[in-house]
Amino acid sequence: MGVHTRADHPTPSLRGRRYALPFDRVWEALSKLASRPGLETLYSDDQSGRMVLAHRSLAGLRARVVVDAGLDEEGQTRVDVAWNDEGAAGVVPRPARRSGQRLQRRLDRKLGAPPGTVLDPGGAPRAVPVSPPEPPAPSFGA
Repeated sequence: MGVHTRADHPTPSLRGRRYALPFDRVWEALSKLASRPGLETLYSDDQSGRMVLAHRSLAGLRARVVVDAGLDEEGQTRVDVAWNDEGAAGVVPRPARRSGQRLQRRLDRKLGAPPGTVLDPGGAPRAVPVSPPEPPAPSFGA
């Protein structure tokens, strides 16, 4: 059994990521992350937006990580991660969960995304509250 992110997941840390950034920029950052020690790229195709990685922790536990990236219905770049380890069936140990969540946090940092470019992963971009305009100053006869 594995864990995967999705837009409607009840756990906020498992809702994946949405970026107001070009797909190519996000894919390039993912590719750089995949070359980190402990990760091995098994498959990578930017046309389908799929990357499959093998992860080996310092403790020797192995996990398979599948990254899906693409444009959502609003044209924003969405990244979802699925991971499971090669251990006991039905159990996703903490190292496997952590490796997927860590990948998402590292992607955020690697992108150096300016404020407003990391969007609510569950749907439409949330509008940033803006202060109401100042009322016009009263005019005292000219």
